[in-house]
This record gives sequence, structure tokens and C-alpha cells, in this order.
Amino acid sequence: MLRELGIMKFFVVILIAVAAFYFYKSDQPEIIIYDGITSENIFEVSGSDSRFQYELEEGFISIDAVAAMTGTNGGLKEGGALLTVHLLNHQAVNKFTETYGQSGLCPAPFFNQYADQKILVAASSVIGEKIASWNLPDYRMSSTWENFTIQGQCIKRLKYGELDGEEMQIPDSFFNNCRMILVNELEHYSL
Repeated sequence: MLRELGIMKFFVVILIAVAAFYFYKSDQPEIIIYDGITSENIFEVSGSDSRFQYELEEGFISIDAVAAMTGTNGGLKEGGALLTVHLLNHQAVNKFTETYGQSGLCPAPFFNQYADQKILVAASSVIGEKIASWNLPDYRMSSTWENFTIQGQCIKRLKYGELDGEEMQIPDSFFNNCRMILVNELEHYSL
């Protein structure tokens, strides 16, 4: 009887340990592994059950613009994308300032006409932290807009995608106009 009670306690302890580990693990953010350039112009980002291989454009680009708003993306749930930045070129900002003043509220029609967006994928965990911490919640508040520069490569297409163990595809047209960028450097600062 004592032996059966000891075995039962042992199994209860094991069950509690497994449950605690499972709940602790499921509560943690998914770790993104930046596998880097795996072959010529192919970048890979992966996690436990997800993996994305992107074909990159050959040349590097530099973007110098004004960020009006940022929106957090789902990391591996969205192909490794960490952030969408809604931006205005400097000519649009000058037009805004002439029309609405230095710290005026930006009306939606102006923003919709002149804004562009770029989806940012980090080339490393250091850049990933920098991207993830960038927060501009409201395009209407021009006083919060920031100058920024990005150095990186345009993502040309998804070569292979696997999300939660399921193969997936994204149409090549999604990547037109350098919509998605592999970011090697990012700087942002007040206007």
C-alpha cells in the first residue's frame, strides 16, 4: 500500500511538472531565429513550426522619409514581419506643413493620398528589437512624426513558406514596389 501511494505521488509530481512546463512554454513569446542569408539573395527566418525563405532583390536600397504611424505585425505569424511603417516622402511633408502648419492635425484624405507603407523584416535580432520598439500610434498627430532612414534589401518574393507546419504561399504581386524590406539598419529621430 505504501509503495502504491509512493508511485501515485510520483506520477502526480510528474503530471504537475509537465503541466507547468506546458503552460510556461505556451505563455512565452515565440523566438524568431534569423537564419540570415542562406544562399545568394535568399534570406531565411524561422521558429519552432514556421519557416520563411525570401528571395531578395540584388541591390541594396536606402529610404529617407517621414514616419507618420507604425503598426505592429505578428512576427512569424506574418512571415517574420515585425512592423508596418506608414510614411510620407519629404515633399508631402512640406505640402502638409504649407497647408496645415507645423503641428496641425493630419486629415485622413491627405494621409490617404500621400502615404505609402513598408513592411519591415529584421535582418538580425538586434535590428528586430529596434524595429519592435518603434511606436507611432496615430498618423493624425503630426507633432509625433519622425524622420527615419532604412538601409536594406527589397524582398522580391516568398520562395518557401511554412506557418505552423502548413505550407503557404504569398502572390509575387504582394511584393511589388518594395512593399516588404529586409532591414539591415534603421534610424529614427524627431522632425
